[in-house]
Amino acid sequence: MREKGVDGLLAETVAARVDPGRVDAGFILWMLDEAKRMNREFTARFLDTMARLDLGARVREIKAPTLVVVAGADTVCGQDGYEKLRAIPNHEGVVYEGEPHNVTNGVPDRCATDLRRFLAGRERRLYQLVDIDSPICHRDAFRKP
Repeated sequence: MREKGVDGLLAETVAARVDPGRVDAGFILWMLDEAKRMNREFTARFLDTMARLDLGARVREIKAPTLVVVAGADTVCGQDGYEKLRAIPNHEGVVYEGEPHNVTNGVPDRCATDLRRFLAGRERRLYQLVDIDSPICHRDAFRKP
């Protein structure tokens, strides 16, 4: 990582992240250009930490409703990493069969649709949990358009 940079790593592994046959070539070039701007030393330390960090035993502590999106063809994280997320108490899982790691880049409309559906199913509960008359809440933030 330190030698080749994030852009070098991404260039070598782009097909593991997005399907080059379905994603605009201009997007891939943009992604690589943006990666060049990342600090190599910081990114190397961050990725090393993420590779060693195992929070699997703590996911049971997550209290918020959670949407777990699994890229069915993810070779970056691997399916075993997603298996640990099944222990989140109030989670909903959706698998994007055949999709590589960066699902939000590869199938953004599907991601947005699934997220809207997930959030809409919890909207009523949010209104029940939030006291919109509280002085710390901005009342209009919780009003339906």
